[in-house]
Amino acid sequence: KLMPSMTPRMQRSSSEAPLGTAWNLATSMSSSEQRCTSTLPIASKSIWSRPREQSQSEHGRPLSCAWPVLRMLSAFLTTVAAPTAAAFALLSILPTAAQEPQSISVVLIIDSSASMAQNDPASLRFVAASQLVDLLEERDEISAVLFADDSAVLVPLTRVTDVASRETIKAGLTPVAPVGSTNMRAALEAGLAELEKGSSPIRFAIFLTDGELHPPDWPNFSAEQRESERNAVLALADSFGERKWGLFPVSLASTVEPEFLQKLAEKGGGLYRKAAEAGELTLVFQEVFAANKLDVFEVLFSDCLDPGEEIPVTFPVHQFVSTLSLFVTYSSDLRPAVTVTAPNGEPVTPTGGDARYDAFSIEGPARGTWTVTIAGAAEGESCLAISSTPRTLVEVAWLRPSSSVALTGGAPLEIAVQLTARDPQTAEERLVEDATVAVTVTGPDGQSYEGTLLPVRSGEYVGTVPVSGAEGTYSIALVVETEEGVVARRSLETWLSAAPVEGRSPFPGSTPTPVPVAAPTIGGNGGGGPILVFILGPVLLGALLVPWAGYAHFGRPILRGYLTSVPGGRAYDLEVRHCRTWWRRPLTIGGPDDDIDLGLGSRWARIIPRRNGECLLEAITANDIVVDDHSLQKGHRRRLRDGSEVYLGGVGLIYRSP
Repeated sequence: KLMPSMTPRMQRSSSEAPLGTAWNLATSMSSSEQRCTSTLPIASKSIWSRPREQSQSEHGRPLSCAWPVLRMLSAFLTTVAAPTAAAFALLSILPTAAQEPQSISVVLIIDSSASMAQNDPASLRFVAASQLVDLLEERDEISAVLFADDSAVLVPLTRVTDVASRETIKAGLTPVAPVGSTNMRAALEAGLAELEKGSSPIRFAIFLTDGELHPPDWPNFSAEQRESERNAVLALADSFGERKWGLFPVSLASTVEPEFLQKLAEKGGGLYRKAAEAGELTLVFQEVFAANKLDVFEVLFSDCLDPGEEIPVTFPVHQFVSTLSLFVTYSSDLRPAVTVTAPNGEPVTPTGGDARYDAFSIEGPARGTWTVTIAGAAEGESCLAISSTPRTLVEVAWLRPSSSVALTGGAPLEIAVQLTARDPQTAEERLVEDATVAVTVTGPDGQSYEGTLLPVRSGEYVGTVPVSGAEGTYSIALVVETEEGVVARRSLETWLSAAPVEGRSPFPGSTPTPVPVAAPTIGGNGGGGPILVFILGPVLLGALLVPWAGYAHFGRPILRGYLTSVPGGRAYDLEVRHCRTWWRRPLTIGGPDDDIDLGLGSRWARIIPRRNGECLLEAITANDIVVDDHSLQKGHRRRLRDGSEVYLGGVGLIYRSP
């Protein structure tokens, strides 16, 4: 009746442990597995600092729109014989910042075979599913698939839009009588098909089973047929991994094949988790969910009480916790009395739940020590688990590296981030100072390299990590700590390649071919032509480029400010990105071919600067675009003000003026 690795009554003495210190899935994930790890809620007034007064570029230098133009001009004037190589070298260093997740799509694949009647007689697996629905935010998506002899979609992939949509989803999670065998192939096929319908940047599946691979007529399978079935299931796990959709197998009871489920997790890019009994399923489900949702998960209490026994459980809530979610799950038929009390002594009533659990969702919780008082039933042993999932607003914006980096031999990898904290009660934003930022870089060969980022200015931390330089994908895991403890965890992947060596072509497989040139003849007919071209060529090119550079720097208005994704906190510096376009007036928003890639697949809108310093958002698609609660039709424009809220389909943005 205890979580794995816990000792009896262990959680009763953990009242002063900061939220997020127990059962944090991210702490056991390798950096290659961390697509988005959890953010812890610990923060204090000491991390507040003065607002940044000067906009900085994503390279950490004072921003200037002239530098990309001057780099191009210099390349043309000094490398006339190889203009293509100069252009390649310039484009290779322009950063393309990695994207932060916006929302999630999760599919619950739940075993409903006959053995579940014994291993989960109270249908607590459906209680665990309902609790995940309570944790979903607007624009998140969820689906539920049951499997036994075959698979069936219990809840089709549905987007959460309001409270009513949550209740509709939970109403569909009705327990079904367990019957039949364990057809894992049908289960994963259905789960994969549901995730295919998703529109969120992060998608994953929780795969619960209490048995071994055992499709219908399994006893009559030959050895070759059994091996083929196993390979088919593993291939489906590969499909999850190839799409970067995490597959998280969860086993219930001891009749499973842990080695096989571990292989599924490895191929699917997730982790394998065990629940010794059904009462632990709610905790395991929340653990997996929290790690993928940038949340924290902590077990506050998990034990059984004697008749009449009373236990207080206390825990701190700090100033950057925006939403506090508590779940009290009753795993036994006897139900103890539970009271949740705020720091001011006021009791808090449940906001949801059913016969098996109470849910508390508290927006902008009061800072201080919260108390949960548990009193055992009058007769018999009563068991319960209390879990916490606070949502915090300490955000990390990656400045460097970009999604691809070219390094010369032996050069270290430079990493830079910006830390921002927002008080959910006052909405005040400040850059984080006095933090310790540790990084672990894992190369394509599995070798890890560690380093520390140091503060260079308010809220910005920079450092270098020596790496092998081998070409491939490098995973960067970041841990941010203050005096209160860990406040943020993030991860990023970047592709590392070798920078072109001077004198060599930057394009693989191409070798410059020397061309014999006749010696110039002074005074001869046409003998001075090559010399005149060599001398006058750069001058003519400069005469053509100077007017163009003048317009790019002085003639066009420049966008200022930031667009920040909600949730996720990814900051898009409009000034930096506008300077990269050189001569083009608007910035485009939407898909991978646009200046700001939100993962929408196609172009949705443009941001257009005006000479008076204002900027306009123009809709260039018939899709749903909303600016400050006003819908934009295709071709229509609306002015962006400081704090303007923009919604492009399922993606939310906030505009911040300089």
